[in-house]
Amino acid sequence: DLPAGLSREGGEPERQRMQKMRTLDTLADGIAQDMGDLLHAAKLHLQMTRDDAPDDHVVQDYLDRTLNSLSEIETLVERLLALSRENETEVREQVDVVTLVEEMLAIAESSFPPEFTVRTRFDEDCTVRGNPSQLQQLVADLVTNAGAQMDGKWEQQPTVLDVSVQRVTADPDLADQ
Repeated sequence: DLPAGLSREGGEPERQRMQKMRTLDTLADGIAQDMGDLLHAAKLHLQMTRDDAPDDHVVQDYLDRTLNSLSEIETLVERLLALSRENETEVREQVDVVTLVEEMLAIAESSFPPEFTVRTRFDEDCTVRGNPSQLQQLVADLVTNAGAQMDGKWEQQPTVLDVSVQRVTADPDLADQ
């Protein structure tokens, strides 16, 4: 018998190999999420270009084909994310929601035009027990979707994105879920 923690393949401790696999899973998940965000932004910009071009312009066909291709790529990325999440052990840790939201807003604000204002209101001590990657993706999706809904509207009037984080107490049964 081998000593505890060693595998038969080359003698590398099994827990080190498992840690490497978890690290690779996390890295792949992060890359897939980033690719999804970039694809979403590319599709949004192409859609705006398509909307601005005359309906009878030759570029419309190319833009439609490109948008369709990006949608197919987006579907593949979503499948990769679903696969990585199926294999992921449920990581739950204390997450400071205010810090997470501030980080995501800092990333998103660089892509907003100057007429676009972000107002924040954060309660103190807003921590939850959850999966940091999933919570980060949730906030990124919310900010991206809000920005997409307001896109172009700042040309008619100043546009404000109000973001708040409030501390609430969940029912214990709901919190367990």
